[in-house]
Amino acid sequence: MSTHAITWWSWVFLVAVACSPSNGLKTETGPSADESECAPGENGCVCDGGMCNEGLECVGGLCVDLDCWPGALGCECNMGDCVAGLACVEGQCVEIDCELGELDCGCNDFECLPGLDCVAGSCIPEPEGGDDTPGLLDCMNLDPNRVYIYGTYRQGQIDQDALAEPSAPRRSCPGFSNRVLNAIIRPTDGRLIYYDYTDNDGFHVFVPDPLVWESGEWFYPTSPAENDGLIPTPGCQLISPYFAMNPITGKIVYSCDGRLSHENGELIADLIGALPLAVLANDNVLLCSDECRSNTLNEIHPDGSSTSVVHPGTGDEMILTTRHGPNGLWLAVDTPLGDARWLLVDGVVVDEGLFATPGTNLGPSPVDQRLDAEGNLWQRIHLVTDDAIARRPLADEGPSEVVYNEADAPESPNFHHWPFVYMHSSFVLSGP
Repeated sequence: MSTHAITWWSWVFLVAVACSPSNGLKTETGPSADESECAPGENGCVCDGGMCNEGLECVGGLCVDLDCWPGALGCECNMGDCVAGLACVEGQCVEIDCELGELDCGCNDFECLPGLDCVAGSCIPEPEGGDDTPGLLDCMNLDPNRVYIYGTYRQGQIDQDALAEPSAPRRSCPGFSNRVLNAIIRPTDGRLIYYDYTDNDGFHVFVPDPLVWESGEWFYPTSPAENDGLIPTPGCQLISPYFAMNPITGKIVYSCDGRLSHENGELIADLIGALPLAVLANDNVLLCSDECRSNTLNEIHPDGSSTSVVHPGTGDEMILTTRHGPNGLWLAVDTPLGDARWLLVDGVVVDEGLFATPGTNLGPSPVDQRLDAEGNLWQRIHLVTDDAIARRPLADEGPSEVVYNEADAPESPNFHHWPFVYMHSSFVLSGP
């Protein structure tokens, strides 16, 4: 029974209050009121001279069925909950077609089948398991080479955010504030660094907070961001959500008040309208402006000087995302022929070819895609009414593949099982 479970005696008290004249219900006397609504001696009604109908007992002046307490089989639900092995259907506890120890069924002498845990009398997916097993994702040690979903447990709500791998959307970790706009996995320790637009304190180091199992469902933790670490931005009044990270040291650079600064607040250069795309291995910072078109690409050197980047495009290509590869910096770009992958080496960009077609509509903004460590483009797409993610290699390396689809979410209420992470117009993230 959950911590909010009503004891049998408190239930009797509630029934007594509900049937008493002081609660505003009908109190007329006479045959029509007593016989048609609550005749003395019937279940839940006043006792008839201290007596009750067969199978009932007079307790506290009311006739009650001692074998039918809230949460028991055939009885009313206990605040929406029932004992193990029963389900609350239209306010009544009924049997479900499963064996003790199976998923979502009652525990078998506190034991469940392999891969399940006995929690609050029911068998649910255990918090730890393989890469595709429902449960907890280790968000204190993320893989910067992989791509993750930043999504939500409840579509349409902004305070239920969680992180998951696209291939295992029920293996996740919660504990975010509700205004995360951008995030990068730090390669030195696997920690997630994120920007929260509700404050200007700086950038945050994510610390996950566990879900709470109560009354037959999972609840999101309260005040989840309070234990997150802080990377301060001294002297900064207005931080841009766009920041970049050094692929070796994990240090960030960010734009604030028209300036480009190091993590410690040290000024790199004065900027107006430019955004940091990437920190190169030589500590140069790749910038763009004007909707991040290719003709605005510049490298800012540690001394504050800049050089234009030579590229093979028309100058109007939009830069979608970047990623460090084994031979240089990859750029995913939107070209007239389709999305392409460019490679930046020593200030010069070469075209490596087009990505395989996704075969459907793409997501609308640059935060909807990231490159993995192999140079594949992971991109949000739309499949009928559901969001999905396509993994797109270069066209000459193979076809695209849908690796995540909201249509795979379970039909049952999300928080009665280990919850599914919906993308719901959120974004994907990875390492630098």
